[in-house]
Amino acid sequence: MPPSVQELENRLVKRRTDTIDKIRMRVEKAKDELKLANQFDTVIVNHQLDKAKEEALKIVSSFLGNNSGYKDGKSRFILRIF
Repeated sequence: MPPSVQELENRLVKRRTDTIDKIRMRVEKAKDELKLANQFDTVIVNHQLDKAKEEALKIVSSFLGNNSGYKDGKSRFILRIF
């Protein structure tokens, strides 16, 4: 999730991929979605993408556990964050 609604709006404007109306719709939808954050076990705040990806990877690795069934004991999966 973004650090704030304002930061989300700033990022969307900076990307220059959506119209102002589309950005407004996305921000309003995000406001509703952010209200549900407390219903999740874990929330990752994306202050910096690399750190958010690292945190997500740790959470998924922890969820999968150390014994993934591979001989080397390492979990193998692909995590893609947009």
